[in-house]
Amino acid sequence: MAKNTKEQVLALLKESVNQFRSGQEIAEKLFVTRASVWKAIRALQNDGYRIEAVTNKGYRLVRSLHDLDATKIRTFLTGYVSRDVPGSTAHADISAPASSLLKDLAGHIHVYDRVDSTNTVVSHMQDLPAAVAIADQQTAGRGRRGRSFHSPSGSGIYMSILLHPDDTTDLATGFTCMMAVAVCRAVRSVLGIQPEIKWVNDLFFEGKKVAGILTEGTVSVEDNTISGVIIGMGLNVYCPSEGFPKELRDVAGSLLKREAVDADIRNRLCAAILCEFCKICTGMDRHAFAEEYRSYSMLIGKYVRITDFSDHSYRYACVEDIDDDCHLCVRYENGTKEVLSTGEVSVTRY
Repeated sequence: MAKNTKEQVLALLKESVNQFRSGQEIAEKLFVTRASVWKAIRALQNDGYRIEAVTNKGYRLVRSLHDLDATKIRTFLTGYVSRDVPGSTAHADISAPASSLLKDLAGHIHVYDRVDSTNTVVSHMQDLPAAVAIADQQTAGRGRRGRSFHSPSGSGIYMSILLHPDDTTDLATGFTCMMAVAVCRAVRSVLGIQPEIKWVNDLFFEGKKVAGILTEGTVSVEDNTISGVIIGMGLNVYCPSEGFPKELRDVAGSLLKREAVDADIRNRLCAAILCEFCKICTGMDRHAFAEEYRSYSMLIGKYVRITDFSDHSYRYACVEDIDDDCHLCVRYENGTKEVLSTGEVSVTRY
């Protein structure tokens, strides 16, 4: 079965969401056999699409008003740029470079019901100038240092952005911090609540982790150089219907406790995050950006435990500041100071 057949079957089912279309009708419309239609349906189901098959009725794509939808996200993106959408961002003005990048991303938004990892999916789109992969569920979502990221269906946003920037230096800290600020802005704009940033890649709300960010470089096979960057973000919008796994209940949280009345909350958040990220990464004044990043920080003035993964040792320090490169400035108990560009910290009662 050609991949094109699967895509065409999906397109037809999307034209009549929640309504049945017979296998014969689909086969005739696409000039393929009914066996090819059946294989396409099975492949789509394996991809995570909820397709119901009923004898003498045919097939239908089962969707909810709360589902992620690429068309809706593009519509909200247009609104954010034109400043006509209720609840648009506080930073409404958008520059020409930001608008250009946003246009590139809007033209290549791919939304999936289920994937292994959006970072992996978007990594196969290297021939595009920019691309976005968004999923309702990840079966192998990953965080830093090979950790898994819990990504259940119907409750979060799992998004990865592929870019080919001219400057790929300091990838991990730079783009990770940009995304962190973009998410903070978007959540405040759309939901009216304010998450905090735990340096360098986590967002917290009401004392629990609600988001993680993972930035990865892509390597050119021709000259073994970094050719692009992927910024992955997982955001817990709602508490999963089955709750968080036992091992995460004390640390993981969500922005909202139950599904919002507005069915398009997740689509609005996707659009707002993309818009804010484009504004930040195309027109960033480093000092102003650092000031904003500091304003969202939950660590300044706190004692933290710093983990050294080279030997699994740890040290305690007080966080004094975050510099204009978004590095962590700490002071140890003996009075010595250090500026950290990478690492992992956790708040402690030390």
